[in-house]
Amino acid sequence: MRILVITHYYAQGPAQELVKFLRRKKNSVDLISHPFPYCKDTRSWMESTSPEGMTAVQYFRAWRGPSLWFYIKDAFLNLFWGRKTRVPYDLVVSCDCLNTTTALILRRLGITKKVIYYSIDYADKRFKSSLLNKLYHLLDRLSASRSDCVWNLSSKMHERRVQLHGEKSLAASLIVPTGANFESITRAPEERANPCRLGYMGHLRKYQGVELAIDVLAELAPEFPELTLDILGDGPLLSNLQARVKQLNLNDRVRFHGFIGSHEELERKLTGMGVGLALYEPRPESFSYYADPNKPKIYMACGLPVITTSVPASSREIEESGAGLVVNYELITVTETIRRWLVNRHDYLQARNRAIQFAECRSWTNTFTQALQSTLQPWEITSAEMQPIKEHLRSQQSHFDREYSRHGVLTEMPNDFSFYRRAVHHLNLRKNSRFLDIGCGARAWQIRAANRDGCFTAGCDVSFRGLKRASALIKDEGGVPRCVVCDAQHLPFKLNSFDAVLSLSVIEHVTRDDWMAKEISRTLTPGSKAYLVTPLAYWMMPILLWIPYWRHDRHIGHLRHYSPSRLAAIFRESGMQNVSWFTTGHFFKIFQLLPKLPAKLWWFIERLDLSLHWYPRGLQLNSVFKKSMATDPDVAKGP
Repeated sequence: MRILVITHYYAQGPAQELVKFLRRKKNSVDLISHPFPYCKDTRSWMESTSPEGMTAVQYFRAWRGPSLWFYIKDAFLNLFWGRKTRVPYDLVVSCDCLNTTTALILRRLGITKKVIYYSIDYADKRFKSSLLNKLYHLLDRLSASRSDCVWNLSSKMHERRVQLHGEKSLAASLIVPTGANFESITRAPEERANPCRLGYMGHLRKYQGVELAIDVLAELAPEFPELTLDILGDGPLLSNLQARVKQLNLNDRVRFHGFIGSHEELERKLTGMGVGLALYEPRPESFSYYADPNKPKIYMACGLPVITTSVPASSREIEESGAGLVVNYELITVTETIRRWLVNRHDYLQARNRAIQFAECRSWTNTFTQALQSTLQPWEITSAEMQPIKEHLRSQQSHFDREYSRHGVLTEMPNDFSFYRRAVHHLNLRKNSRFLDIGCGARAWQIRAANRDGCFTAGCDVSFRGLKRASALIKDEGGVPRCVVCDAQHLPFKLNSFDAVLSLSVIEHVTRDDWMAKEISRTLTPGSKAYLVTPLAYWMMPILLWIPYWRHDRHIGHLRHYSPSRLAAIFRESGMQNVSWFTTGHFFKIFQLLPKLPAKLWWFIERLDLSLHWYPRGLQLNSVFKKSMATDPDVAKGP
């Protein structure tokens, strides 16, 4: 693919990480970068990549003047450099509303096919000037409604736009959180981890909490003589902070490292520190209020547990995972929190290990692989190719609506108990697990059982009538029905929403099983599992059952059967590994269909059937897949 990325630049951020990721995937990627007015080097530049992989850089001269003239110049250069391309772009990813507005013009001129608005920050009051602020919100609304897709750093961005403009006026959106270069960072060994070395990295401006960090150091300094603070970064508050340090007589405790242009050098310095500080002030006018700042994840990737406020979108996950502590923006609270780690090394090391595990699951590779799969998949197919998919889906909806309408009282079946036992075992279900049942049907028995075990559950199915009955049953048992009518090829859930996914006899019904595999991978958290049951390949089934099963396939809408290797290959393409498989439904299981069969005899046959899991013949293939902790780009192939 030919891709153009347009961004404003101060330091290494999501746009640069996206470019590195796309180039590793052998895409032809051009980059237009515009420095902010406060940068020392104010030259805009364009990196062009030739089909042979050669990169040429073209600079525009340094610019001076009011901020408005900077942004007018940036818009002009986007159009000028964009129009110089000889071959149209397949995709433009633009990282703010000004760049996205010019990208929409390029799309209108036929220079690109698609535009993604990558919203990496948002603020209610972006500029001091009311005129510029109104223009900013006008361009943001235009970009969020006219783009082909919006990538939001956090759900708060999308919710704010829905509040201001209404959901119907907005383009399709996706939550694409920040990540970290976990794989390339060499962390310090545990014995060298020192909580007395506090670290801050980032732009030195208002609402970032640097002033609070210095005041906390002043409070703790008499009690802990070895306590220091390293500040990595530059910005408008630098001189004020230096004066404050001098006033508090902390010159020997605080080190200002200045701006570090190399991200590798920045990460190397951070690995020598002990605790990462991200003390964002919770104010709506802050750029971080609606975003998902990258700072906490970089800290954790470098082996630093984090102390942060509730501002970052990831703060709740950080606290729940034990990778850091979330505090109020108060001097006393932050001081006591840091003291806790200083006096209790066991708690500190435990938080450090969990921070490293947290960062491993949220690498840039995994984030962009999932985002591009979810975004580009619907664009890869023409309307003519989509028609048979829609027709089959409508046929399946009609069939199951009729089936569920015929059912009288929905009684529990012994088979339901057996499947749930297997799900608990293979998916490691426990209290508070986030559990999704794809194709839950009218009984939704797996969901109801998981509710009784204290799980957070959700279910989906193509049949509205089936889910209506399922919701009533869940509600009658005191549960919260979270049932969605949808197609398994397009699940309406956010990235990394669930810890466990169950799918009983569904994937053989869908037209594009590779899409369903990608959707399961997208909705699962890294390291979590999916358990699927599907018809076994005919050549692995008893030959006497071929004709009866073939008639059953035609009646119920099965499109295919699977061998273990075929199903494993489909999920491998989505970044999931087959950790185990076994067969069930052996020939003697037919006796369970006998009327009035005693329960003890039924369960004897069931246990016998499960005990022959090693025998590679049967009716059903049971497969367990695990999502990679950090999806390798060569395993989960993106665009």
